[in-house]
Amino acid sequence: MKGRAIWWIFILAINSVCGQDLAETLALASSNLKSGQLSEAEIMYRRVAYFDTTNIYEEQTIEGLAHISYMQGRFDEASGYFLSLSRISANRLHYYYHVLSLMKGERWMLAKAALLSSTDSSPNVLISKEIMLGLIEFGLRDFERSEQHFGEAKKLLATDIDDEKIFINVKKVNRKNRTKAIILSGLLPGLGQAYSGHYKEGVNSFFLISAIGLVYYYTLTNVGILDAIISVLPWVHRYYVGGMNTAAELVDDFKDDKLLVHYNDLVILYGGFID
Repeated sequence: MKGRAIWWIFILAINSVCGQDLAETLALASSNLKSGQLSEAEIMYRRVAYFDTTNIYEEQTIEGLAHISYMQGRFDEASGYFLSLSRISANRLHYYYHVLSLMKGERWMLAKAALLSSTDSSPNVLISKEIMLGLIEFGLRDFERSEQHFGEAKKLLATDIDDEKIFINVKKVNRKNRTKAIILSGLLPGLGQAYSGHYKEGVNSFFLISAIGLVYYYTLTNVGILDAIISVLPWVHRYYVGGMNTAAELVDDFKDDKLLVHYNDLVILYGGFID
């Protein structure tokens, strides 16, 4: 029964496509893509790709599937489609989208290698390359090189783009480190969380560990040292050390959030110059 059902689905698919001209299917796929009906558009593009044995519609089909993959966050797949497009099309933006897809997927080293392998030395391409390399180095957290690439882009553009404040703030954010957060939390519970800007978590940690410490002291002085060590001390250790580890994790979260904001600031400043 299962095999028969699959066969009927296949027959219906063939009848559907054969009964509809490939050009019409492609036009409908493009219409669905424009209206945001991505799943329906993808099915139609794949139908055209399957039945287009002469590759008449190859470029339009791959382009449609590339944009759908990109919009759905399937960046590895999108990068492959755009790379294929760049090889069959004269539009160099397809190669940029290939690199951009790698960047969106945080495949920074692959994106960097792809850019550096480009041999086009026309002025607009060099500007775009410097901007994208600046963003890639930022993603790799080599902020000094990132700033250098944006400096080169500004020279080529012969215009002054005010990104100085962004990189000053980036350096401040990057100075925050896990070790310092752990040490501060060790000196005073909650201080490491406050160091990362998570003041509420810092207050909660301080009162929680202080309360457990008071229970330990009460048990030690009123019940006995053995009971305090066996029943309460493990909780003191668990939350005290846990607070230190949490402080370190919150520093990482703080840096990730702030750096993403500054990365987007750079995209807004320079994105319009990528040609």
